[in-house]
Amino acid sequence: MVRKTLAAVLVVLPLSAGVAAGASRDAVLAEVQAKFGPPVMWVARPAAAPVIDGKLDDKVWAEAQPVALGFLTGRWETPTQKTEARLLADSKAIYFAVKCFESEPQRVIAAGQKRDGDLWNGDTLEFFLDPGHKSLRHQYVQVIINPKGLIYDSKNNNTNWNADLSVKVGRFEGGWTVEMAVPMAELGVEGAVPNVWGLNVNRQRPELGEIAPVRGITSTAVPLKEPDKYREGEDTAWSPTYCRSSHVVQRFGHAVLEVGSVKVAPPERLFEIIYKNDFDGVPAASKQAGGAAGWSGVDIVEENFRGPGRCIAPKEGKGAVQFTVPLRDLDDVTLIMALKMPQNGRLYYYGRAPDNEQCESDRHEIFMTEAAIEARKFPALHDYDTHGSMMAWKSHGRRRQVPGPWQMMTGHFSEPSIGSVMYPGTEWVVVRTRLGMMRRQRSQGLVPMEQNYPRGLTFAAGEPYLIDDFVIFRGVDLRPPEAVSASYQAAGDKVKLQWGKARDNTLTAYYELYGDGKKLAETHQLSALVPGGWKKLTVVAVDFYGNRSEPAEAAGPAKQ
Repeated sequence: MVRKTLAAVLVVLPLSAGVAAGASRDAVLAEVQAKFGPPVMWVARPAAAPVIDGKLDDKVWAEAQPVALGFLTGRWETPTQKTEARLLADSKAIYFAVKCFESEPQRVIAAGQKRDGDLWNGDTLEFFLDPGHKSLRHQYVQVIINPKGLIYDSKNNNTNWNADLSVKVGRFEGGWTVEMAVPMAELGVEGAVPNVWGLNVNRQRPELGEIAPVRGITSTAVPLKEPDKYREGEDTAWSPTYCRSSHVVQRFGHAVLEVGSVKVAPPERLFEIIYKNDFDGVPAASKQAGGAAGWSGVDIVEENFRGPGRCIAPKEGKGAVQFTVPLRDLDDVTLIMALKMPQNGRLYYYGRAPDNEQCESDRHEIFMTEAAIEARKFPALHDYDTHGSMMAWKSHGRRRQVPGPWQMMTGHFSEPSIGSVMYPGTEWVVVRTRLGMMRRQRSQGLVPMEQNYPRGLTFAAGEPYLIDDFVIFRGVDLRPPEAVSASYQAAGDKVKLQWGKARDNTLTAYYELYGDGKKLAETHQLSALVPGGWKKLTVVAVDFYGNRSEPAEAAGPAKQ
């Protein structure tokens, strides 16, 4: 698992020959990434402003660093449709050239009839600009362009703002283009230009399909009329927000403007642990009394996501438990936890707004092992959920391959999984969700980003369940796990390799096992049988954001 696939599905294409690739620029980019985080982009100052005609053939675009968009949610696959963006900036404007490759150009949808209309009901490109990189909630410029050249623009959440933009769209065999100039004055940049901007370029390619009308059914899964014509939607971005919203300003990428002369201060911190507990360190006295710091209604149980160790369970075996830590400012906050319960069980988890209404996860990801997958039968491709806030697969139906020993499926705020994890069984799984993206249970609308949960979170199920390795954090984990201490011993014609748990900022996803540099296995547990006959056995720990520990050589019996 590499940083490209986990931390941000981002491809930075080779720099064109027309752009100086000197050590000074590379050093600036390295410094900005160290202080602001990835991804970073160099925005060159052109020799002359590009002609805005939608053709993208102006020679000055060769001076721009091209970047390719990956999935908005941070999904691991490469999008089926490539999107390539280039930026330039001078003291008068910032310029965009985006090429949207499209394998089905006849199905491109241009929604809306006027400026500031509902353009997002079709194919669009979105541009987010935060000059000076303040990273303040709702304090940025958003511009949406559709294939007809219609514009939606807002500034600081004010949709009445209409900027004097120069925009042209074009078509080419196999796609469409957008070329745009945004004057600095429209962005409130007068005189000297900030050197680092918060910025994102996003593409929305909508899901296509029509359900077959069915009378008298109670199931929420109904067939599509023409499954062979179904098209899965793709929302992509230069910098992933790790959720379905593009409006997480803290997750905008970092554009370094060559024309910039005003130094922008970096954030005080890139990452913050709000709460973390693997429950292994809970004293025996706490185990007898029941409980763990930050929780009520739980007992400590001798079972663990990785094998030996402890976790928490409801005092009564099932029912509700309370995570009692107040939660606030959740725009860029993630929850990761390990979960185990009976097959087809359902775990509800929610926060209560100050008006007492339940607020539940808009989307979560469930990581499960091959063993769990083999124990299940998943619905057919054409089953889909009529109650979803998007045309989503049933929450226990769509699997995606991810690095390591895991596969992933997503669940959404929709029937039959509203506000809950539909547990796939039969082993431990890992659940990841963005706490800043919740929905109110009754109205089903997204809660505002200002929403806080002063009473923490409630977890409840009608079946027994276990929770382990529970972590809530702000930002994205950029630090690798610590190297492990490993040993091995002969076990017939095989070798038993074992190691201690790798400490990590968030959660170590799995371990890679190597023999003389050849990968032998991947596992989330702390031991494995591997083939014998190797001179050197090593273990590498990898977390859910692609950070990798230093290789740890296992000590053999003679070395211990």
